[in-house]
Amino acid sequence: EASRTNLDESAMPPPPPQGVKRKAGQINPEPVMPPQQVEQMEILPVELPPEEPPNICQKKRGEKMMEERRWKKRTQQMLHALAKTGAESISLLELCQNTNRKQAAAKFYSFLVLKKQQAIELTQELYSNIIATPGPKFHIL
Repeated sequence: EASRTNLDESAMPPPPPQGVKRKAGQINPEPVMPPQQVEQMEILPVELPPEEPPNICQKKRGEKMMEERRWKKRTQQMLHALAKTGAESISLLELCQNTNRKQAAAKFYSFLVLKKQQAIELTQELYSNIIATPGPKFHIL
């Protein structure tokens, strides 16, 4: 057969048997176990690492409480400062003058916390300044 070209089998492997699919770049198909053999395989127990001790949960809870305490202190300071001014209303924009982004974000968050606690009322026109006025629980908290 002079018309047939000789190909190296590693470059062009022979076609797989009927019904067996081959992955790209794979020379020999993976052997498949018969279902009876799979059922007979022994399942070995797996050792799991010990569970995290409760101290980690307590540590996370403690960190969360510390953060809440810090925010509570910050919002109390904000409420005290608002009460101290004696103004009927205060603008967040005025409050945030000469502050960096982090400080402005903290003041905005304090406004939201005080609003949630009904210590202040917040009003804002579309895309304009946020104005805080005393709320129902302003003098109680």
